Amino acid sequence: MEYIKGRDNLACTIFIPVVCGNNCPFCNTRQMYDGFTLTEDKINKTISWIRKLNNTNFIHEFVISGGEPFADLSVLKRIVSECKKNVFINTSLPMSEDIDDVIDYINTCDVIKGINISRHLLHKHERKVCDTEIFDRIEKPIRINCIVNEDNFNIDTVNR
Repeated sequence: MEYIKGRDNLACTIFIPVVCGNNCPFCNTRQMYDGFTLTEDKINKTISWIRKLNNTNFIHEFVISGGEPFADLSVLKRIVSECKKNVFINTSLPMSEDIDDVIDYINTCDVIKGINISRHLLHKHERKVCDTEIFDRIEKPIRINCIVNEDNFNIDTVNR
């Protein structure tokens, strides 16, 4: 296995604190959002940090995560519009009334280079998520994130 060494390949993960609502048992950020209110001041502080990081040579990409970044498309658009480096978005891709707008935004925003969609085995999302047929409408690369553990995966069943 080859590893990339050095500080020329770093990404900065930006947590957009819009509550997800899926309550995944393995989520390591949901506790940060208990009782959290997203304010204009907090959005502006995030934007200020992005502007500073845009001017660094060692950060090459932004990864936007949450909460659920697509829970508030207007906030996500404001954040992404400040990113001058490639953006990848971690999402459960929730079903919403504005899903057509979400898909259009993903496809037309040049700085968005890929979407990482969470689909976890043996986990039923509390909030309805998009069916995989929707994925065909996304023109950017998609990676499926999946938690693998002893309850949902048996290494002996994997074809080698």
